[in-house]
Amino acid sequence: MNLKSTFKTLTILCLLATLITACKKDTSAPDDETTSTSNSYQPLTLNSNWKYAVDFPTKDTTVMTITSGTKTFNGKVYQSIQSKGKSGTSTGYYFNKDHFFNMRNSAAGTGDVIDFTYLNDTAKVNYTWTAKITDDGTLDGIPARMTGKIVEKGISKTISGKTYSKVIHTTVNLQYALSGSSYDTYATYDFYVAQGIGIIEIDSSTYGITSTVKLIGYDIK
Repeated sequence: MNLKSTFKTLTILCLLATLITACKKDTSAPDDETTSTSNSYQPLTLNSNWKYAVDFPTKDTTVMTITSGTKTFNGKVYQSIQSKGKSGTSTGYYFNKDHFFNMRNSAAGTGDVIDFTYLNDTAKVNYTWTAKITDDGTLDGIPARMTGKIVEKGISKTISGKTYSKVIHTTVNLQYALSGSSYDTYATYDFYVAQGIGIIEIDSSTYGITSTVKLIGYDIK
């Protein structure tokens, strides 16, 4: 496999391994459960759950549920979130504090742990940030980072016939430095995050290969 093909596979899997750890239909979160009393852009209350439709590697659904565990990484306390799927049950972690929002999990096929910064909820449109993609700043042994930007705020977005308001749209680029200190973009992720609910859609693009994650049900406790 050449270098370009390696990155093509890796960069698509990075996000899916972080957010959609496994894909299997699950009835623990009915599609018509759509309740929320939270004002957060990522509620972390116990037993809150989300059901997503995914189209990579096949069309399917996955359910994510906030559990009671927490874990500290680099001095920051993360809330555990459980994903159920055909490959079993796995645990990832969500963090939000000082208006930055992260999700953390193992990257498929690399052994690395990704800590993905996808939102600053108080920043203005065109605000940008740069952050490490892993604790040591490398991914699969190669220097890597993410750059993010607030693209839109306060918009409405319709998904599967349901319209969500107070949505923030961010774009995050996954970049590698293959030689020297110059970073190039190898994958782009567009996040749509709704107040009181969390992530409602992610559109990913890598070398022209696209994938989408869409919210189809949720219950915020």
